[in-house]
Amino acid sequence: MEPSELYPHYKIWLSKRRNKKKEKGNYVLGGGGAELLRLISEEKDLGKAANKLNISYKKAWNILHKMKENCGESPVISHRGGKGGGGGIELSETGSLLLEMYQKFENFFKSAISDFYDYVSSLDENKKKK
Repeated sequence: MEPSELYPHYKIWLSKRRNKKKEKGNYVLGGGGAELLRLISEEKDLGKAANKLNISYKKAWNILHKMKENCGESPVISHRGGKGGGGGIELSETGSLLLEMYQKFENFFKSAISDFYDYVSSLDENKKKK
């Protein structure tokens, strides 16, 4: 087996602690939810964000509701439109913080994986020299 045949898998998410004793808590945000928040931030429209993720509008609302339920605060602020529509949605302070923290955590993992691949490449090179 060659070292380059192996590669890491990971899945990350954020959870909220139940108390100050740092007990495991409720799932708040994973990759799909983070992508939904990112698209809401860009589009300012939940329907467009949901379409880009190939999920229904209702499923998108359910994801946001679950985040609010598990986090204790809404990740978004919605605005109702008038007769002709025109409503919108944006990230709340909580939603912006969740997305920022998730992206920082994800970038940490991407950097670690890049370092891992550098290590694997060096193993391949050492094996070729022998």
